[in-house]
Amino acid sequence: SAARLPCAEAAGAGVKCVEAQAIKKAAEPTFLSSLASGAASRASKELLLHPIDTVRARLQTRNAPSSSYSVAAGGGDDGLYEDLYNGLAPALFAGVPAGAIFFAVKDTTKKYLKNRGYGKKTATILSIAAANVPYWLVRNPSEVLKTRQQVASGGSDNKGEEEDEAGSNNILDFVQ
Repeated sequence: SAARLPCAEAAGAGVKCVEAQAIKKAAEPTFLSSLASGAASRASKELLLHPIDTVRARLQTRNAPSSSYSVAAGGGDDGLYEDLYNGLAPALFAGVPAGAIFFAVKDTTKKYLKNRGYGKKTATILSIAAANVPYWLVRNPSEVLKTRQQVASGGSDNKGEEEDEAGSNNILDFVQ
């Protein structure tokens, strides 16, 4: 095994640097830092991009949508841009914990696999695959509720069909 010297003495000697290894070890995320970074990442994503997601959901659920040009030009929006943060509560309620779980599982699994001799790419691919399972178990029910709330108050064109808005937002309706 090679000798380990401080970096100033190791330069040019062909031995491993003690400080570089300490920095590398300190740079590995801990379980709690993974939870925090995942939660912060998902919360900021939801807060910043939710209005765009709301408009997209409303455009996709219309029976006879206006052309994208006429909507972009300001005509025929029929409430498209009203209440853009509807559906944010379910998205945050499940999305933030799901993001935290994803990062924590991914980082923990990746560290475990790398310690078992898997290469960096293989460990990354397998850890992401493993992290997606609990992420979507938490996230999927909230996506259904979020989309229902986004569409319900967006002036969607039902062509005379009445929609029971209270029923469409009810969690019991989703469970059944």
